[in-house]
Amino acid sequence: TGTFCSVCTSGYHTSRQSSCKRCPHLAVDLFQLGVFATLAIAMIMVHVRSAIDNALRLKHSQTNIYWRILLGYLQVMSFVGCLNLKWPTEMDAFFTVLSKASQIFLQG
Repeated sequence: TGTFCSVCTSGYHTSRQSSCKRCPHLAVDLFQLGVFATLAIAMIMVHVRSAIDNALRLKHSQTNIYWRILLGYLQVMSFVGCLNLKWPTEMDAFFTVLSKASQIFLQG
């Protein structure tokens, strides 16, 4: 019993105040997801472009720039894979491969 055991009826969810609130429509959720995904992709593109421009200004080779970006991606993804979450088996395998690839790049 208690607030952790409470269950709301279909179409409702438990809010932070332990009361039941109506679930938002699927269209609203999909719209929010789309906006978030678009912003995330835009931020990644700006970051990559900025890293390339900065490195070219400092006269680094373009191949070296791409390796650094790839290494940063592998490190972040292997960190995300270490989070104690219930990942689907495919994602678990994906994170294992990325973690091993990241270790290879760090040793090399």
